[in-house]
Amino acid sequence: MLAVVDPGVVVAGLLAPGEQSAAVLRLWMSGAFDLVVCPRWLVELDATLNRPALRSRITIDETVELLDLLRSDARIHDDPAGVPVAQGRRPDAAYLVILAAATRAALVSADRNLLELRQHVPVHTPGEFVQLAEALEGSPRQSSAIR
Repeated sequence: MLAVVDPGVVVAGLLAPGEQSAAVLRLWMSGAFDLVVCPRWLVELDATLNRPALRSRITIDETVELLDLLRSDARIHDDPAGVPVAQGRRPDAAYLVILAAATRAALVSADRNLLELRQHVPVHTPGEFVQLAEALEGSPRQSSAIR
C-alpha cells in the first residue's frame, strides 16, 4: 500500500509519540506501507522542523536524521504538476492531493481543509489510516508483499 502523509502528520507524530500520527510513522518504519514523498514535500517538512518554535523539541540532528531516512527509504516521486480536481481552502496543500492521485496512494492528513475534500478524493485521518493499514497488514495478500 502507498500513502502520501501530510508533513503536518509527520511533525505531530514526532511531537506526540503516543498519538495516532506517531502510529502512522511507526507503521511506515515497520514496512506496513510505502511512504510517497516529493522534493516539495521534503522542503516543506524541513522548513517546518527548522522553525524556532520547534527547535527546543526537535533537534537539528534529529531533523537531519529523519530527512536522511526519508530520502533513503521513502518513494520519491517528481513534484506534481497540474491542478487537482478539488483543492479546498488550502491551495498550498493542493500538491498533496495531486501527488496522491498521481501515485494512486492514500492521502493521510489531520488538516480539516484537506479532510473536507473527502467527497472528491480519498483522505484519511491518521487514526483511520492506522486502522486500515493494520487491517491490510493482517491480510494474507498484504503481509506476503511486505515480507
